[in-house]
Amino acid sequence: MTRNNSRIYLIILIVAVSAGLLFYRLSDLMSFFGDQGWFYISARDMLLTGNIPLVGIASSHPWLHQGPVWTYTLAIIFSLTHFNPLAPGYFSAGLGVITVCFVYLVGKRMFSVTTGLIAAFLYATSPLVIITMREPYHTSFIPLFVLAFIYVLYKWLSGNRKYFPVSILLVACLYNFEISTTPFTLILILSLAFGIWKKQKYTTLLANKKILITSFFAWLIPMMPMLFYDRTHGFPQTIKFVLWLGYRFARLFGYPDIHNDTVFAPLAPFLPFTFTKLQDLLFLPQETIAVVLFIVIFIINSYFVYHSIKAKKTNTALIPLYLCFIVPFGGYIALQTSSDAYWPMLFPASILVFAVVFEKVFMKKRFLFIGVIFLLLLGGLNAYTLVKNSYLMTYNNYGYPFDQRLTVAKKIITQAKGKKYTIMGKGAGSKFPSFITPYTYLTWSLGHGPSTKPEKLKFIVTENKEKIILTQKND
Repeated sequence: MTRNNSRIYLIILIVAVSAGLLFYRLSDLMSFFGDQGWFYISARDMLLTGNIPLVGIASSHPWLHQGPVWTYTLAIIFSLTHFNPLAPGYFSAGLGVITVCFVYLVGKRMFSVTTGLIAAFLYATSPLVIITMREPYHTSFIPLFVLAFIYVLYKWLSGNRKYFPVSILLVACLYNFEISTTPFTLILILSLAFGIWKKQKYTTLLANKKILITSFFAWLIPMMPMLFYDRTHGFPQTIKFVLWLGYRFARLFGYPDIHNDTVFAPLAPFLPFTFTKLQDLLFLPQETIAVVLFIVIFIINSYFVYHSIKAKKTNTALIPLYLCFIVPFGGYIALQTSSDAYWPMLFPASILVFAVVFEKVFMKKRFLFIGVIFLLLLGGLNAYTLVKNSYLMTYNNYGYPFDQRLTVAKKIITQAKGKKYTIMGKGAGSKFPSFITPYTYLTWSLGHGPSTKPEKLKFIVTENKEKIILTQKND
């Protein structure tokens, strides 16, 4: 067997492992929380009414919205599958498998085949990656597009100017998926400013009319829905957002608070949340090992970058990868926001950095056997622990799974007996408008959805730490 054939078999095996973990029991253990339900209903209404939304769900700041691309994607999926609520989950899981392939290709082209294989294996078995890609949510596209941005940034900084418009297109798309991906726009701006200041080749080549026009339209086309929305709503998605970012940055340096905006949140909830996410990302069985592993990898990679800069090899692949690792993570630390939505943008760079360090340090001949065993144990234990614990689909982790919500939806229809009814929420989480949307969509897809008006017959859904409780009330 040739070395090339061995690599092909290895990547096929890794992709197969990825597919198995992503699709296993997806029909019952798929995540389906409130904000997902919001997008489902938005896409359904778009198809039924013909009214195309220009923005997506509101962010933690109600005046600012996510982009509408996920709604459009869901609308396409629903039009092909007759509104099947599971279909978007299979689509998202499929994106996860595709992303594993691209992790291998990017690692191979930027560094080496070995780096690509290590990164693909780590990505395919990372619990947090698997859980996220089993969620039919607007963050599903982010890892794939971030991965593409890392590679495109590397090609542009290496002197290939045709990749600059592509980088513009990618950051515009990422902003549409999730506004927290703004750090990648910052990376692009900083790279451009540094190149102009130092008169680097990668910026001097941009003085071309065709490149500039293409770059403008690369930004404009993905942003058009938001721009149309901004025109009639006071420009919250563009001008106000930029001003708000400037304000948040100024607050870090002592600028006075003008509307009770806490920049530095208490570390008490933020640090445990971050450590838990690192555990879910790197080593699910043990949090301390995962955190130590992350810190060690970060320190070693920082040393490699320092050595590269000192040697004046600034066009190597290591610099753009490090930027795409440190800037988004630094932004996450600065904002101190305990939100799952920030993590998908960290997946590709974190895994690639891990793979680069691991190859350089632990895949030397004298450490090769130990290194391979360590990797297999890491991936194997992650996969085993994740599957054994039902993909962490519990109230305390990632919420109740699809099958339990579907059971509640079926009970509502049975108990309604064809009468008009209203669904209400109670308890933790019910203060959010999207809390009841999974049940709203599921009962509708089963043929008897709730009324849009208050009705005498009411079903109250309570989600506590033990189970989902359904109670019936007649006024």
